[in-house]
Amino acid sequence: PSSSSSYVWSFGFGSNMNVAFVESKKGYKVHAHRCAVLRGWRLSFNLHGPDRVEESFANAQPSEDPADEIHGVAIKLTVEDALKLDAQERAYRRVAVVVRAYDGTEIEAHVYSKEQPPEKPERPCSARYLNVLVSGARSAGLDGAYVERLAKTPTYAPSAATLELRAALRRVAPRSLQPMTVETLAAFPRDRDAADFGYVSCFGYVMKVPRAQVVFGGTHLGRDITTRMSRQWRGVSFGEKNDPGR
Repeated sequence: PSSSSSYVWSFGFGSNMNVAFVESKKGYKVHAHRCAVLRGWRLSFNLHGPDRVEESFANAQPSEDPADEIHGVAIKLTVEDALKLDAQERAYRRVAVVVRAYDGTEIEAHVYSKEQPPEKPERPCSARYLNVLVSGARSAGLDGAYVERLAKTPTYAPSAATLELRAALRRVAPRSLQPMTVETLAAFPRDRDAADFGYVSCFGYVMKVPRAQVVFGGTHLGRDITTRMSRQWRGVSFGEKNDPGR
């Protein structure tokens, strides 16, 4: 690209704060980056994930308190790469904002945000996910006081009943269960309204789950998500083909 209009700035407050991650894992060239502050916004954990595993994910929300702010990293991408990033961040919508770099420069950028109903409560995120945020913030050189506040965010702790259910699953011998192929799994309807239950496979098990509890229906229902979950755990981009699970 030969002009500034061929580039856009994206303000990252999660995994996109990590320039090395964006370049090596997501595959986008970062042409410049600045530590910056988005004032009048707050970090909210009101994007609900799978119950008892990844209870929530971070979301940027406008705040009525002007003292609220989110620290992050503004990254400069080509328009083409920014559109690809939009597709990866499709759970959010792109919102135009102005962020202030630590050196005082104002940058016109966009942030990914998802509007949530007021009655949708925040939930504690997993320790794994919080570590992604904190590690990214520290590596980026964000304000120390902000990073320390972020590190103190409460995380999800499974109950004794949940731990017992997990232990019970490990006691079941996989060979004692009726086998199911990926093709059979994929043949089940994926529409949330098709039936009360759906099927998801992960790490050798096929689970029958209430459809209402499947957060990511399009990518989970009727599929084997082993590769997807393994890549997510390691912070690796799904790419165009996020897994071979049909």
